[in-house]
Amino acid sequence: MIDLHMHSYYSNDGEISPEELVNKCQLSGASLMSIADHNTVRAVEEAASAAKAAGVAYIPGIEIDCTYENTNFHMLGYGMNWNAPVFAEIEKNGRRQLLAGNLDRGNVRGIPHLAAESHLILNSLPTPIML
Repeated sequence: MIDLHMHSYYSNDGEISPEELVNKCQLSGASLMSIADHNTVRAVEEAASAAKAAGVAYIPGIEIDCTYENTNFHMLGYGMNWNAPVFAEIEKNGRRQLLAGNLDRGNVRGIPHLAAESHLILNSLPTPIML
């Protein structure tokens, strides 16, 4: 079993720690996981370390809230270099929008979290990493 789309408490709609998510995946028998928090990669190092200790393969992930031609999307990205400066800028921009009232608990300008069919995969799935 795999789960590539979950949120930790670093996401505006998550409630539990990355380590707790890893533990839940291990207990459920998941062999591959990714935490794709909204507009942040803060969970990656903690989750990757916990996943390695638990024997669960981990892929770094993010869910980026964005608008294209007046349509709101949540784009999923996997296997990226989470230390790249662009991710700090994405988080900063997301926080600025949240404070301005444009994002609301996973919604963008009042439009609910989009269904899985609207997610765009930024990269093809990479080989899972064990950090």
